[in-house]
Amino acid sequence: MRVRAQLLILLSFLAAVAATAGDKEPTYEGREIVAIRQIGTNALPLLLKWMAAKDPPEAPKPHLAACFNMTRSERAAMAISILEETASPAIPELTRLAMSLPNRDRYDLCIKALADIGPESLPSFIAILTEGTPGRRFSAIEWLPVFHTNAAVALPAVIKCLAGKDEELGWKAADELSRLEIPSNTVVHALTNALATARAPARARILRCLYWLNAPARDAVPAIRAGLSDPSSEVRTNAIYAAQRIAPELLTNAPPK
Repeated sequence: MRVRAQLLILLSFLAAVAATAGDKEPTYEGREIVAIRQIGTNALPLLLKWMAAKDPPEAPKPHLAACFNMTRSERAAMAISILEETASPAIPELTRLAMSLPNRDRYDLCIKALADIGPESLPSFIAILTEGTPGRRFSAIEWLPVFHTNAAVALPAVIKCLAGKDEELGWKAADELSRLEIPSNTVVHALTNALATARAPARARILRCLYWLNAPARDAVPAIRAGLSDPSSEVRTNAIYAAQRIAPELLTNAPPK
């Protein structure tokens, strides 16, 4: 009961800080953050229980800031977000919840909590990207930018999503992959390798991703050239886009860059 009471105080404090932050990202400093981490670490079992359980009904508070109208699971996720890597013992259970909770809002909350913990949760992201349902993989891809350059370890799993049969997931992967903080030559190499076995819709997404990368990507020129004569009109169209940005000489008589 003591941990529960401490946690309620913690979450009330977090809500108050968030409420006074206005449009700015709330910050937590000094002794307060130490106290939050001490209480939160002890309270991880309860936080996880709240993340898993159905949210109890609560009376709306229309005259208060949005943070005071959070559900119990959202408040638990906020506490984990503040704890960051201190909450790493929660990774296995958060991963299980992310893979098993049926409601998209709830498993997305678990995936976001994993992202907030930091790079230690990357193996969980790879597992979700390779074994999760399309919705879970979509959510995992959405949170990958949080890891910055560390996201490179998930590149093979993202490529599989891009080249898979799910169109929505594939385009999401292409979009995020073009903006992740992974060296462009590494991404280009992975994309061109994937072309060899990709179906036509996936080949189109790969070529569009090369276009979105907005990088020199000269190693992709042979793949773009092949795409210009692909049997699929969608692939040819996206090869033209990529050529215009990367190798315009493929479309004109201009000398190579």
